[in-house]
Amino acid sequence: MNKHLIPILLSSMVVTSLSFADELQNERKQHSEKIQQAYNKGIALKAFDPDQAALHFKEVLQLQPRHSKAQYELNYIRTHRDKILKEKQSRQVAASFKKMRFAVVDFSQEPLVDVIDTLYAYMDRDYGVDHGVNLILKDPQGKIRQKLVTLRLKNIPAPALLDYIVQQAGASYKYGQYAIEIFPAQ
Repeated sequence: MNKHLIPILLSSMVVTSLSFADELQNERKQHSEKIQQAYNKGIALKAFDPDQAALHFKEVLQLQPRHSKAQYELNYIRTHRDKILKEKQSRQVAASFKKMRFAVVDFSQEPLVDVIDTLYAYMDRDYGVDHGVNLILKDPQGKIRQKLVTLRLKNIPAPALLDYIVQQAGASYKYGQYAIEIFPAQ
């Protein structure tokens, strides 16, 4: 073999080796990025669309079967799916209510039960049956049902109005799955 040909062949082999190593490193980086993107999508969707999130975690596990965080999140969704969906619905009730505003509110020594009925009627009138929010008075012992409320307000956001009402009645509230639940304060 020619003495001059050996260095050329060796340098050609080194260049090919480096090129292959770079290509392999790029493939690994892309694979790792794909796993991270799928995982991040799953995390972002978990609270809003658990079924879609589960698909992303399954994709991660197809790409990397021992990905412990994806395994944990997928198991969490499987065991807490109903709870996640209820929390999502509660957030939707809250979001709908927070968009509401009342032009004029005038209650003078009105029992809480009547105030709640009036609020419900205002929501139906101003926002329609399909866009109103359900209000439920949970008062089995009758502690707050007849508490008197006096308010005279203009152009008030619904959550602020409800805060004033429950404060005067010694009550509290929470956003439930399908309604705002009003109950005696602890």
